[in-house]
Amino acid sequence: MSVVGEYNRRFDADLAVAVLDSAGIEAVIVSDTNPETGNASLSAGGYKVVVRDEIIDDASALLSASHVDIDERDRRFADRSPLIRWGVSLVLVAMAGPIIALALIEAEWLLDRLFP
Repeated sequence: MSVVGEYNRRFDADLAVAVLDSAGIEAVIVSDTNPETGNASLSAGGYKVVVRDEIIDDASALLSASHVDIDERDRRFADRSPLIRWGVSLVLVAMAGPIIALALIEAEWLLDRLFP
């Protein structure tokens, strides 16, 4: 068995195994976790994805082709274009508007009942 990838989070290792499994490549996760710490990895790269030695090249190629750039995934909201920032803000206001209006109506009704 050969290590095809090392990951800090279990989710990332599970995702790699799912990608390999979808291509018909059998893979398993080997980890050095401690049940007393909630199965947190004891070292960096604590979750290792291993495959058979005969298919290590295919598995490596598949995982490198499906790799998502971390920097692209972790972009800050402030770094997005102004059009996207304004659009998201408008959607949030549109969603929150009716809730705020109902809260004000309920507060007015409650104040009328408490202080006639």
